[in-house]
Amino acid sequence: MKPSDILDMTVLAALWGASFMLMRFASPAFGPIPLAALRVIGASLFLVPLLLMRGQAGELRKHWRPLLVVGITNSTLPFICFSYAALSITAGMSAIFNAATPLFGAVIAWWWLRDGLT
Repeated sequence: MKPSDILDMTVLAALWGASFMLMRFASPAFGPIPLAALRVIGASLFLVPLLLMRGQAGELRKHWRPLLVVGITNSTLPFICFSYAALSITAGMSAIFNAATPLFGAVIAWWWLRDGLT
């Protein structure tokens, strides 16, 4: 692994970890739903120009319905839930719950889909 990769991962970890602390402070100030909207809009302001620069805007236009469903269920809804949770739990607990998402997903797949745990 190159030193630049380590730096990139360190910056990513710092940003990811800080998001829970910032949610804890911003949820009471903005409200959970406006805060989630700000997060989605902020990401869009970065990602849409990136999509345009890569010449992949046609993919967005072609598959906008499934992308909308995935965006709502995998980003917007969790952002709203974590923003509501930030009103009453610590940032550390919020980060732990987020980190446990794969574990919850495995247990739900085992219980609901009868998928084996490996």
